[in-house]
Amino acid sequence: MPRIMLAPDLHCYYANYGKVGPDGVHSRLAEWRECADDLVDAAQRAAVDIVVFPGDYFINPRPSAAQIMEVAALFEALEYRGIKVIGCSGNHDVGASNQPGPVDLLATMGGPDGLWGITQPRAVTVAGIDFAVLPFMRSAAVSADAEDTTDAADTMSRHLLAIARGLRAQSTSDTRVLVGHWTLVGAQTSSGQIMAGSGEPALPYSELAAMGFDAILMGHIHKPQVLSNAPFTAYAGALQRCDFGEERDPRGCWVWDSETREHEWIDLPARRFYTIDLRGDAAVQNWIERPGLTEGEAESVQDAVVRVRYRCSLDVALKVDTRDVRRKLLAAEPHHIAGINSDIIRGERARDASVTEATQPVEALQKYLAQRGDVVPERAEAVQRAAEGIIAELEKGVSA
Repeated sequence: MPRIMLAPDLHCYYANYGKVGPDGVHSRLAEWRECADDLVDAAQRAAVDIVVFPGDYFINPRPSAAQIMEVAALFEALEYRGIKVIGCSGNHDVGASNQPGPVDLLATMGGPDGLWGITQPRAVTVAGIDFAVLPFMRSAAVSADAEDTTDAADTMSRHLLAIARGLRAQSTSDTRVLVGHWTLVGAQTSSGQIMAGSGEPALPYSELAAMGFDAILMGHIHKPQVLSNAPFTAYAGALQRCDFGEERDPRGCWVWDSETREHEWIDLPARRFYTIDLRGDAAVQNWIERPGLTEGEAESVQDAVVRVRYRCSLDVALKVDTRDVRRKLLAAEPHHIAGINSDIIRGERARDASVTEATQPVEALQKYLAQRGDVVPERAEAVQRAAEGIIAELEKGVSA
């Protein structure tokens, strides 16, 4: 039975945090090519039969001809090795209109079956496996009839579930795979947010699993993750790291064996992002006094996109020489210095003139929490409730 690789969102290619090299090639494009070449080699080493690209080939719906050719070259390299490519459009690939776009062009470049660029829901059979493909789509009709964005997202989700159910009903194979570029409820973003009701269509995993798919292979979310082993449900993330929000996310592909139902992760050589995070006066002062980076810092900084963040009092911040910071970083040969950013801890907060001796304790606490500005609303409410309970107990004691 075939082995299937779930490839990440390609986003060919990011132009941030890089520069044009002596050969005239942008460093981020060179990185993209290295990851793409490694993906092809990894697919061959893992004896993969099919590679699935679930959307976001590009960073916007108007890529250059060169970007389209880069993606086509990747697909051709796989097909040349006898590895079939199935791909669909993602939200970054689709413009506001319903006119044909770059993914439709790739579909024609891939041959008469159009499997390189599926832009409408479709059921296809490859190597004896039935694939139900749910590309990203914009629905002007749904948005126009909806009361708000939440209603539009919920309506679209129900619409997509009905389409998936219809595609599943067409299957006659023993192995059925759902491919799409959508959010699944319960998926986690790079920031740690659990997706559910976020203003965009979110498909309930439980309903898709109940349809009888053996694997659910998704694109869109850049944090690689497995939501379930039965059926195998996963995101592979993105080919490159977009920014520091994805600093800790691994980059690579999943390979799923349709016979054994086992899966494995394969790393890809994406550019690393690294933050030197200094918190408090002592940490910042120590870093200032050191002649250079520690061995661990130097190893992490080398060939990475790096930034320094420091949080300290104004007195210590005034001692920070950004030229010296850059000198220390450059000695470790980073790929790019993204920034040196400070966060000053203010000494005293101005007293709220509205708080007087006549102000009740609970009201004074409420004003204090609001003035701080660094307490999240949920925490502030919990503190407020706790204070109200303590004061109520005190008042009981006095009245007794």
